[in-house]
Amino acid sequence: MTLTLVKAWTAAKDRLKNAGIDQPSIDARLMLEVAAGVTRTEIVTDPYRELTDEQIATLDAYLERRARREPVSHIIGRKGFWKILLQVNKNVLTPRPETEVIVDEVLKAFPENMAFSMLDLGVGSGTILLAVLAERPAAKGLGVDASSEALAVARENAANLDLNNRAALMHGD
Repeated sequence: MTLTLVKAWTAAKDRLKNAGIDQPSIDARLMLEVAAGVTRTEIVTDPYRELTDEQIATLDAYLERRARREPVSHIIGRKGFWKILLQVNKNVLTPRPETEVIVDEVLKAFPENMAFSMLDLGVGSGTILLAVLAERPAAKGLGVDASSEALAVARENAANLDLNNRAALMHGD
């Protein structure tokens, strides 16, 4: 069976909609991007590109997981937050858009070139700490979490964002 990007996206949207998933179009696109190794732009500009059997199988597995209400971020392993992209998994909470209010308030309180230190208790994936450090180059911070698995995710995110020299991460309760 030949399945193109546009056909795969349409079928995925329909499948998620029938499963009662909110925002089926966005979820389907995000999972298709990862399963097929394409960008949003490529889906639009090259809609008739054919998927391989392996890509189809990956997308199908993603759709099955999403139909069981697993978060898209856990399925694809990443989530955009503020202006950064974070790795996420089952060991951390998915960053929520309303958490950006906290980042916004911190940034309002500390001018761009001001040096300051921050503490993030329950750092999880590093969402708040790393978003602030990415915006404030003179800042540094300490993230503490009781979960060593969550700290591993935060460490990976700090390294991926080249912030590991300004973000200390510590196990603690």
